[in-house]
Amino acid sequence: MSTTFDTPYGPMTIHLHDDDRPESELLPERGLMTPDDAAHYLSLRRSTLDDYARRGIVPSVRVGRHRRYRADDLRDYVAGL
Repeated sequence: MSTTFDTPYGPMTIHLHDDDRPESELLPERGLMTPDDAAHYLSLRRSTLDDYARRGIVPSVRVGRHRRYRADDLRDYVAGL
């Protein structure tokens, strides 16, 4: 199941996690992900992801006071592991 919504950076589709789906369907094609969605994709606790982002281990961007994750950056991060 998925849902699409508009953001200031363009449309974004969020897919609910389903282990039977390929990785390409777990990440939006483009746009920004919330910390909860990014942590779920990376199989990390939210607090661990927050720590990694603060330390620069996982790339992130700040939108006001909020931290967001680019899908392409997460793909590159996973590929580099």
